[in-house]
Amino acid sequence: MKKKKKSVASFTGANKLREADLDDIEEMTQTEIRLLLVEKGILKSRKEDKIDKKLVGPEIHAEKSIYLFRRHSCFRRNVHFIVQKHKWFDNFIMLLIALSSTKLALESYLVDLPEDNQLVMLSLELDFIFNYLFILECVLKIIALGFAMDEGSYMRDSWNKLDFFIVSTSIIDMMLTNTDIPALKVLRMLRMIRPLRVISHNP
Repeated sequence: MKKKKKSVASFTGANKLREADLDDIEEMTQTEIRLLLVEKGILKSRKEDKIDKKLVGPEIHAEKSIYLFRRHSCFRRNVHFIVQKHKWFDNFIMLLIALSSTKLALESYLVDLPEDNQLVMLSLELDFIFNYLFILECVLKIIALGFAMDEGSYMRDSWNKLDFFIVSTSIIDMMLTNTDIPALKVLRMLRMIRPLRVISHNP
């Protein structure tokens, strides 16, 4: 009877683990450790290795996003996969931008209508829906990338800074919806620059 050959790890001789990666290893299984070493380029991959597409990539430097989620936590890996690697997420955000921009353009026809008009009220409801969805996008990206402390974090990207500013003004606008402050009109107008984000997808 033939004995099964034990699989021997084949090192590449390149790259090294960071100290923060060693902290994560204590919470990982043997298989996860091997896949991490393969991902880092320390071990050569084998045919039977199935690299998890949801692993947080080495380009993400924030070890703990918002001091809560480690790079290799299951939740963060899934969020990172959705935000950074899933094509449908990006397409959905582009669709939201297109719809919200169209809605803003149509608002010019509602200026002279009374506040209790059904179209005006529908427009306000749509504002809240779009704002909540863009806030959700912002939160997911911050969880995946980290906020600002590390290289590659959410606020280290110019387009994300623009988006965070627009999201912040939208939150202020929602909080003061029933308040008649002239400056709020300026805040609402800032949403018109959101379509500029499309440029970042067509370099």
